[in-house]
Amino acid sequence: APSTELSSVFVETHTVLHEARSLALADMPAGAETLLSAGPNGSWYFDWVEKEYGKVKRHIGVEAYLPEPAGLPENVEWIAADLAGPGGVAVVESGTIDLVLSGQNFEHLWPDQMLAFLIESNRVLCDGGWLIVDSPNRDLTAELQWSMPEHTVELTPDEAETVFSLAGFSVEAMKGVWLCRQAGELLPVGPPGPRDGGDSVLR
Repeated sequence: APSTELSSVFVETHTVLHEARSLALADMPAGAETLLSAGPNGSWYFDWVEKEYGKVKRHIGVEAYLPEPAGLPENVEWIAADLAGPGGVAVVESGTIDLVLSGQNFEHLWPDQMLAFLIESNRVLCDGGWLIVDSPNRDLTAELQWSMPEHTVELTPDEAETVFSLAGFSVEAMKGVWLCRQAGELLPVGPPGPRDGGDSVLR
């Protein structure tokens, strides 16, 4: 008989959000050979990106606060630096990165750090490169009373578009990873209750 126990994907908010972010990784622009990740927090992170996006020739992890983990994949370079710091990552040459990925980091920066992050991201990216930022939407977190105390600035979609445009980026897409409002109605932040299926249902 089939199990009646629901997958954690459908009952645990943290798991739902992680799986939804995994789907978003898979949807990033394909073909990057050099990927720079801002703030990876362990060797698991690189395995996760490779599983969801695919293997890249060169994956640079820039991390200012955690030590380099053991057993990194052969295509990974770990740089102890702060992408949002005044010195940036000087060891990364200008115009050499196809894709910069910042997952759940941007909202932890102060405004001057956000500016430094955007300037440095713009510097290292090649022409036609991509900056992907995964960050909470204040229009929803404020209404749901679900802002994290460690977040310094959460942007609304309109604010994010303005900030990134002023920093010299062309905003090509803005996507959510979790449906929080439907037909004007605010939905509960938790998973939707009993569901049967895998990630195709989540998508």
